[in-house]
Order: sequence, then C-alpha cells, then structure tokens
Amino acid sequence: MMQRRIVIFVLTLLPLWVTAGVVSVPAGQSGKIKDAATSAAAGDTLLLSTGDYTETSNIVLAKALTVMAAQGAQPVLKMSCRFEVSADFALLGVSAESSAEIVRMKNSAVPYNVTVKDCNFSKCP
Repeated sequence: MMQRRIVIFVLTLLPLWVTAGVVSVPAGQSGKIKDAATSAAAGDTLLLSTGDYTETSNIVLAKALTVMAAQGAQPVLKMSCRFEVSADFALLGVSAESSAEIVRMKNSAVPYNVTVKDCNFSKCP
C-alpha cells in the first residue's frame, strides 16, 4: 500500500519536472515554421538558423510559443501570411518580409502577452 502511494505522489509531481523544449527549424523549405509550430508543445522555442523561411499560409497559435534566431544567426521570414496568436508569443531576432501584417492578435478568454524584439520588418503593409 505504501509503495502505491509513493507512485501516485511521484506521478502527480511529474508535470513540475517537464520543461519546455527547443526545436531547431532548418531553413530552405516552405512551411517549416508552420510545421514546427503545429508539432511544438506549449512553451517550446523554435530556433531558426541563417537562411530564408518561406511561409504561405497563416500560422495559428493557441499555445505559448517563442520563435527566435539562434545565436549569431540571421533568419529571414518571407511571408505572404501572418502569425495569428491567442496565447503568449515571442518573436525575437528575425528579419521579415511580408505582404500582410506579421502578427495578428486574436481575441481570447485568457489574457496573453506578445513580445517582438530585435526584429527588422520590410515590405509590410
């Protein structure tokens, strides 16, 4: 009986030990950021390398996510779409060319934060 209680106690604490992950996203193929964002867990960071990232369909995010340049990298987002966010979102250290706004904040029942830092935007409306 004591052994069963210990297992239950450990299982209830397990989520406290799980931390957000870092997902390296390679440049060069269309839709890579959207694919990685879809597969990512809440709180993950998508790490971008130097190169072009072409995205053509909206990236809808209802979970916390960070998209950022790897240290020393210079990723360029070439977008004919946008990030549509309704959860915490950070875009850090990237350049972006877009025919639409880069980030659209959507209504949410829960307050959330959007951070854009050290980014360069061009060709935006």
